[in-house]
Amino acid sequence: MTDRGQTTQDYVIGISLVLITLVSVFVVVPTYFAPFDDPVDTEERAMAQAVAEHLVETHSVGTREHTLDYSSLTDALDDESDVTALKDKGDSGSERGSTSTSRRLAER
Repeated sequence: MTDRGQTTQDYVIGISLVLITLVSVFVVVPTYFAPFDDPVDTEERAMAQAVAEHLVETHSVGTREHTLDYSSLTDALDDESDVTALKDKGDSGSERGSTSTSRRLAER
């Protein structure tokens, strides 16, 4: 017998734990970034542009640039008819070139 403090069973258990840990890391870590892998398609971009444009045109503070009127926005989001109008605005903006920003860019 040797004077080593490690037996074959200890070595096999240690290597097994290292391999299990490495495999689980390589399996789990990519799932953390999976939600960010899905690209946004053109229709969703147009819809987001139409909704954002509607919010800015409807709820911006007239005297300050890049500022929304918070109370007006929260009142509109609490009102069901305004939410429905916002959804309709998003649906109508899904056609390409239907937003006023797109029209302004096309005029240039």
